[in-house]
Amino acid sequence: MTKASSITGAVVRVIFENEEDGFAICAFAPDGSAGEIVIVGNLFDVAAGERLHVRGSWEQTRRGPRLVIESYEPLLPQTAEGIQRYLGSGIVPGIGPVNAKRIVKTFGEAALQVLDETPERLREVEGIGPKRSAAIAESWQRRKSLRNLSVFLQGAGLSPTLAPKIVKALGAQAIRTVRDDPYQLALRVHGIGFQSADRVAASLGIERASPKRAAGAIAHALTLLADEGHSAYPQRRLEQYVCESFEVPEESFARALADLDEAGFIRIDRSDEYAEPFVYLTTQWEAEREAADLLRRQADAPSRLRKFDAGRALQWLKQRGDLALSDRQAEAVVAACTEKSSRRHRRTRHGEDDDHQIDSRRARRSERRRTARGAHGPRRQTAVRNDRPRGENAAPPPRPASGRRTPCRQDHGRPRRVYRR
Repeated sequence: MTKASSITGAVVRVIFENEEDGFAICAFAPDGSAGEIVIVGNLFDVAAGERLHVRGSWEQTRRGPRLVIESYEPLLPQTAEGIQRYLGSGIVPGIGPVNAKRIVKTFGEAALQVLDETPERLREVEGIGPKRSAAIAESWQRRKSLRNLSVFLQGAGLSPTLAPKIVKALGAQAIRTVRDDPYQLALRVHGIGFQSADRVAASLGIERASPKRAAGAIAHALTLLADEGHSAYPQRRLEQYVCESFEVPEESFARALADLDEAGFIRIDRSDEYAEPFVYLTTQWEAEREAADLLRRQADAPSRLRKFDAGRALQWLKQRGDLALSDRQAEAVVAACTEKSSRRHRRTRHGEDDDHQIDSRRARRSERRRTARGAHGPRRQTAVRNDRPRGENAAPPPRPASGRRTPCRQDHGRPRRVYRR
């Protein structure tokens, strides 16, 4: 790597692009230069003809030097030729090379201004009716939001490839929403956690004692606790956990908890059966209620199990002598045969689940079988197709008497030759 460089120019062509992570390799024409350079890096949704201001460091490879991008800023083209190439690159759905040429012919260098401010004027262009005009205007506004958001995310230290996910979750006014409350990223956008939202908040100058930060910390804490198996958590212990782990003042915690409850993001169970209130994520609350309703319906429904004498069945198993059940295993068998629902994962004396022990026994049994087959050779294949044995030990088909090519005919009668061993 050499010293950092800052260059303005236009993308000539996209050599490679990974839509998942935004990595791209592009041929780039710097302003005032007749040649091209290669730029690589996270260039989200770039297209040929798009102007960029890029910052990065040079890297020498066996194919020549290339500029590794650290950050970039999209710039709209200014000339009619550049606008036509930009719009015709397919970057805006609904505008192809033909419509791009017509738009530039109608509006000239003011084409992009028309798309921004008065997109209804697109109906003045030949071949563009009201329906297509509305679709193009919607696509252009979404593209504009993505472009502005990608620049904003870079300034906040986040990847611009998150822009489509954020726009989908927060809408076209995503930048305004994030500026007002960056912790909405952690609350509403899947894949963005509290730490990332905290970095964005710090770049915007939001104080650490803000109730908005406390709300994000509460949601993040409840998510972590849910991953550990806590569908709900005592409010007092949750307050202690959040205030100590995320440096949240107690007054901010109380206000944020009330705001989240009012917004419907959490549920607080204040029933008398608990010594103190329990705090749920709304998703966990609904999952618990749905599971309880399912079990209640199953308990109220008539049983389809046949009635039988469980003691007599266990006595019969003991008399067989080839199967010995422990007391807990016998209880599990009886419950499976007589009850409509029962717990599956029972703890054993050795601290393992019964299901885990069963899987371990199956694995050991399969390993013994593989070892036995390895000692005595491969298992013989007994399947038969067309009255001819198949498999490694099957005998080869007989050779024709001549030992040479044997003619045969297909259904349509044309002769062909095949080789037979």
